[in-house]
Amino acid sequence: MASSTKGTCAIATCKRSSFALCHCCQGHLCINHLKEHSDLLNSRLIPLADEINSLLQRIQSDSSNESSCLKDLEKWRREAHQTVDRFYETKRKQLINEIGKDKKVELNLLRNKIDELIQEQDATQDQIDLITEDIHSIQRAIDEFQNLSLTIRPFTIDDNVILLKSNIFLPLGTASRIMCYTAKSSAMVSNGKYVLIENKSNLCLVNDRLTVTKTIPWTFGDIWGMCWSSTLAQFIIVTQKKLFILDEETMTLTQCEISSDKNWYRGTCSNTTLFLST
Repeated sequence: MASSTKGTCAIATCKRSSFALCHCCQGHLCINHLKEHSDLLNSRLIPLADEINSLLQRIQSDSSNESSCLKDLEKWRREAHQTVDRFYETKRKQLINEIGKDKKVELNLLRNKIDELIQEQDATQDQIDLITEDIHSIQRAIDEFQNLSLTIRPFTIDDNVILLKSNIFLPLGTASRIMCYTAKSSAMVSNGKYVLIENKSNLCLVNDRLTVTKTIPWTFGDIWGMCWSSTLAQFIIVTQKKLFILDEETMTLTQCEISSDKNWYRGTCSNTTLFLST
């Protein structure tokens, strides 16, 4: 596009007077070419709107139910129900056996005793009274069992039992954003949500857009290593003589009570163990 003289349309082949400044090309255009630019921009919006509609249909369609994560969730639901059912059956049998096993034995013994007395026809009143009392005792025990109350704690499920895996940084591709920062240490670590770095004597949490979201001053010298403990849900920071843990939510830095006469250079951890190299 040719540059326009004062009061002339910026389009080289147009001799009309300029009408307004086009914020798209920063040229002064006549009313006709200004409308053409506006129509061109609007035409580029239509494919974007179509793409949005396509994505909305994809989200709302039944095919979304075929997602592997939803299949995994359904599998977990079925297995959880089966676990509850097995636990219920086990407890039910235990409660029934609590009263049924012993009382069945007692009732069978009493029935055998009665059969024996009937056959011999020599029962006494004392024997009948004793058998009657035994029967009433068993009946009371059965009645008590039927009115037995249990202490049952509500069944609760920790919300962290099911977590959405975060692949913010994966799969790897061509770098689309680059962050420049000044640090004494090249150590960095990610917990899947943020990256922890040291920048200008500050500990910084950086999100997937490479934006610093939280900071805290760092005044403890060179950092030799960093790692994330999923058990503690905290970052671990290794210096030559001291260890620190950093809470992601509160950005609270706490020194660990671990002493050693050696210098530490690197560190990592599993769910149960902290590993340090010297």
